[in-house]
Amino acid sequence: MKYKYKRIPQFSMVLNDGGVDYVTVNNVKEKYQYIETSAHPFDDVFKSLKIEHIRLFIPLINAFFGTKYSLDENIELLPSDGVALTPAIDGTVNIKGRTLDMLARIGGKTYIIECQSYPDSSMVIRMAEYALMGALRNAKYEDGVYYIDLPRYAIVYVRSNSNTPRTTRIRVCFPSGEEVDYDSDNIIMKDITKEEIVERKMYALVPFYILRYEQDIKEGKADIATLEEEIRYFSEHLDRDTQAGMLETIENRDIKYLSNNLIRKVFGTNDVESAERLVNVMGGNVVWMPSIAEREGRKEGERIGEARGISQLAEAFRLLKYGECTTVEDLVAKGISLEAAEVAVRI
Repeated sequence: MKYKYKRIPQFSMVLNDGGVDYVTVNNVKEKYQYIETSAHPFDDVFKSLKIEHIRLFIPLINAFFGTKYSLDENIELLPSDGVALTPAIDGTVNIKGRTLDMLARIGGKTYIIECQSYPDSSMVIRMAEYALMGALRNAKYEDGVYYIDLPRYAIVYVRSNSNTPRTTRIRVCFPSGEEVDYDSDNIIMKDITKEEIVERKMYALVPFYILRYEQDIKEGKADIATLEEEIRYFSEHLDRDTQAGMLETIENRDIKYLSNNLIRKVFGTNDVESAERLVNVMGGNVVWMPSIAEREGRKEGERIGEARGISQLAEAFRLLKYGECTTVEDLVAKGISLEAAEVAVRI
């Protein structure tokens, strides 16, 4: 069956099979790229959550590294771009730009979490490069000595097969002859149960859960009823924890939004009916329009308690809606206060 894409100006894309419209919408600032057309959908989901909701990664750090940070702990997202010098077989050195998925500091310690969708023989070298990048960013100079503290790291394989390594091992050899293994157990998404995700509040992994059924879906062997129950399990627990104040409403919504994008990505256009059935169960298929952003912005303004802030937010959303502004700087240049501009762009 052929599908055609119909664009609604600025805000949405409709997948139409001649009778039913399936709508997927970016918000006014296009916070997320439509995953179906993305070249790196899994990386996009991971990085979108990291940028928008970094605190959701605190439970992952606790689970992966045996720490006990609270969700209220201050977590700082560190710059993740750098340059790596990699020796080549012919004796030359390759100079490459590197961007790791997540480099964060919490409780005075630095952590790397890398999202990987397939086994890659170069991953060990890249992780060594990332670790050194992270260590040099945090090097300290005291009493004539440089202290280089290597970060703890974990690779999360959201897809896996029999060739997926269970451990990443980097052996550091010093001129003295001393050798130190800089190891980490890999995180295999397929090994983590839905109960463990909920119990340990690892909700940042929910969007990737569908990937454990990817092969069955491609072969038309997936039990959609079972999948429906699994998706409902996550949706209900996300809602319960939101009502209990453990999750913010926007975190709940964005987890569901990104989950639905990956559900559509995995199913593709071969079985839109089943994909939309699961999307409806997840419950995050609300069209994200500027009017919603404006309403939430007004709530934010009311919470701040400034009538002028409400007016400023409304005007900021109007400017964003019609493309007159796209950044905080643009809004400030139009006379919007810095506080209102930052809230509008963040939402």
